[in-house]
Amino acid sequence: MYKKKLIKYPNTVVKRRGFTLVEMVIIAPIVIIVLGGFILAIINMVGAVIASRGSNALAFNVQQALSQIDQDVAASSGYLAVNNVAIRSPQGFDNQSANFKNADATNGAMLILNTYATTSNPISSTRNYVYAIDKPYACASTLVNQNTKITINIIYFVKNVNGVSSLWRRTVAPSDYASAKCGVPWQKPSCSPIITDAFCTAKDEELVDGVQPSGFNVSYFVSGSTTANVLASDATQTDTMRQAAMDPTNTVNVQITAGATMAGRDISRAGSIRSINLNSTYKNQAPQSPVADWLATPQGDHVGNFYDLVTHNWATVSRVTPSTIYDPATQKIYDVPANYLGVRPRSDGKTGNEAVIEEARTNYLLNSSYSADTDSDGTSDNWYNWKNTIGTPTFSRPAGGVYGSNYQREAYTATSDAGTASYLYTPQYPGFAPGDTATESVYLKGFASGVSVTLEIRAYQVDGSTFTGYYGPDVGPQLNNTWQRFSLTSTAFPAGTVSAWIAVVAGNISTGDSYDISMSAAQLEKGPFATSYIPTTTSSATRAADSVTVPTTNWNVSTGTMAIEAGDSSYRANPAAYGGTWQWSGATGYLTGYSGYSSSQYMTTWTNGVGTKFDAVGNSNPGYHARLGRWSVGSTVRSFFDGVPGTMTDNYSVAGTGMNATAIIGSSFGNYFCGPIQRITNYSSALTDPNISIVTSALQTGT
Repeated sequence: MYKKKLIKYPNTVVKRRGFTLVEMVIIAPIVIIVLGGFILAIINMVGAVIASRGSNALAFNVQQALSQIDQDVAASSGYLAVNNVAIRSPQGFDNQSANFKNADATNGAMLILNTYATTSNPISSTRNYVYAIDKPYACASTLVNQNTKITINIIYFVKNVNGVSSLWRRTVAPSDYASAKCGVPWQKPSCSPIITDAFCTAKDEELVDGVQPSGFNVSYFVSGSTTANVLASDATQTDTMRQAAMDPTNTVNVQITAGATMAGRDISRAGSIRSINLNSTYKNQAPQSPVADWLATPQGDHVGNFYDLVTHNWATVSRVTPSTIYDPATQKIYDVPANYLGVRPRSDGKTGNEAVIEEARTNYLLNSSYSADTDSDGTSDNWYNWKNTIGTPTFSRPAGGVYGSNYQREAYTATSDAGTASYLYTPQYPGFAPGDTATESVYLKGFASGVSVTLEIRAYQVDGSTFTGYYGPDVGPQLNNTWQRFSLTSTAFPAGTVSAWIAVVAGNISTGDSYDISMSAAQLEKGPFATSYIPTTTSSATRAADSVTVPTTNWNVSTGTMAIEAGDSSYRANPAAYGGTWQWSGATGYLTGYSGYSSSQYMTTWTNGVGTKFDAVGNSNPGYHARLGRWSVGSTVRSFFDGVPGTMTDNYSVAGTGMNATAIIGSSFGNYFCGPIQRITNYSSALTDPNISIVTSALQTGT
C-alpha cells in the first residue's frame, strides 16, 4: 500500500512593522488638521448657504417693500410732512397719540401718504371710494359720489419692536372710521403687534427687519427733475416749511438698506425705487394744457425760485446782492442769498408758496436791527431819545425780534404828565433831495394805554434845523403781542432838502397813561411804499433789483393767454403807478401785464410800434386775485380779474416781430410788481371764456 509522504515545513513568522511612537506624534496633528479643515469647509459651505439664503430673503423683502411703496404712492393723493388724520391712541408713533413726521432727527425718515379709503384693493378696477355719510348727500343718494371722501394715512416708518429694528407700514384712520361712512372700507386701521386695541382691527405690517433709522431714506422731486428738494426732508425745518416744499413735488425716491447676521456673517442688502404720484391735485400743471406753468417753489429755508411744471426748468434769477423775506407765520425775517428769490408759504393760507420780486432799494439807517449798544445804556446805537415828559422812559434791548440779535424796547408809566411826548429818533441821513419820496417802516408790538403811537419823517434843509414833517396815524390801538409792520410814506420832499430823519413817537401822555413798545427791523428808503427789510450795521445797505427771466419756447405772439395768481402789488397804495407782472418784447413791439392801482386793476397791454393799447379791469378787494390776459389777431385783447372781463373794443394786431427768446416775470420795463406771486402760466391759444373760468377757479383755490 502506497503511503503519502508527509513533508514538514519549517515554522514561518511574518513580521509587519507598525507606527512608532514618534511617527504617531507627528501624524496625529496632521490628521486633526485635515479633519478640522474638512469640518470647517463643511461648516463654511453650510454657513455660506445659510447666509446666501438669508441674503436672498433679505433682498426679496426689500424688493417686496419697495413694490408695496410704489403701489401705495401711485394710489395716494399726496405726500405729507405730518399726518393729517388726527391720531387716535394707540395709533401714534409712540403707540399713544404722537404724530408721525416725514423727517425726524431721532426717529429717522418716514413716508406719509395721504390717501382715501376704498371698497376693495386700490389697484382693483372695481374699487370705489368710501364716502362720508350726509356730506352732503345720504348714502342712498345717486349723488353720493359727490360726498367727501374718507381720508386715511398710509405711513412707512422704522421702529424697534421686541428688540428688532424694522421697517413697518401702518394705516392711520379717523376716530369715527367705523361709523361715519357709506360702505365698508377695505383698509383696516392698524397698530403695533404688541398692542391690543378694539379700534385697530389689523396689525402693522413688518416689511423688512434689520432696518435702522438711517437705513430708510426718502427724497422728494418734481417729476423729471434730478435735483431733490432738500427742504422737504430737512428735520430742522417746521412742519409747515417741509409741507410747502413738498407741495410742488410728485415724485419720491425711496432707499432701503437692511442688515442681519446669518451663520456668523454680516449681510446687507439695499434697494431703491423712484415712484410717481399721479393723483395729486395741488402740484399738477394748471388746467387747459399750458405751454409753461411757473410755480413759486422752495429750494431751501425761505429760499427758492419759479419752477416750470411743463418743461421742468427753473427760471433764471439774477440779483447781485442778498435780500430778505418776512414770513408772517413765524414772525421772522429770513436771509436770501444772491441769485435766489425769497419764497414763503402762501400768505392767504391756501396751498402753495409765493415769491416776491422787487426793485432796488437802499436802507439809509445805521444799526437798523437795533443789534448794537456800545455804551450799554439800553438805547441802541444811532438811536436817540428826546422827551418833554417829567419822567424818563425805560429803554432795554431784549434778545430776539423779527431780525437780528436784539430789539429795542421802550416803556413808561406817567405819574404827573400832561400832553407830553417821547421820541426815539435817528440822526439826519444824507442822500435825500428835493422831489424824493421817503418811506419809514418798522415792526412794532406791545401796548399803549391812553398814549398815541405814531411814525414821523422829517426832511431837513442844509442848515440842519429847518425841516418839513410828515406824520402817520395813531397805530397804538392796533398794537398787541404780535409783531406787525407799520409804515409811513412822505409826499415829495420840498426844495432845499438834503437829509432825512425818522422817529417812533409816543405822544399825548398824561398822568396814569402807560405804554410798552417794542421795535425791530427799521427802515428808511426812497420810494412810495415799503419793501423787504434791508439789514444794516455801521453803514447803509442797498438791495439790487431782482431780474427773473423765463424761456418763451412754444409761446405764441399771434394768439395766447397769460394767467397770474398773485397778492396785492405794493403799488395798490399809490394811485399814480402800476407794478408790472410780465413782459415779452420784440423788435417792433411787446405784450405785457400790469397790476396795482387803488382799485387793484389788471391791464393787458400791447404795442405794435404804432401805439400802446390796453384793456383794464379790477376791483377794490385786497388780497390774492387771478389775473388773466388774452390776445388773438383779429379779436379784442381782453383782461380778466377773478374771471370778470374788461371792456376794450380795439382789435389786436400782432404785437411785434422778432420776439425775444426770454420773457420777464415780476416786472415790466423796470416797473416792479413788488408783491407776492404764486404762479405765472402761459397758453399758446386764446382760451375761451368758459376755459378762462376753469383756469381762474383753479388759480383761486391754490391749485
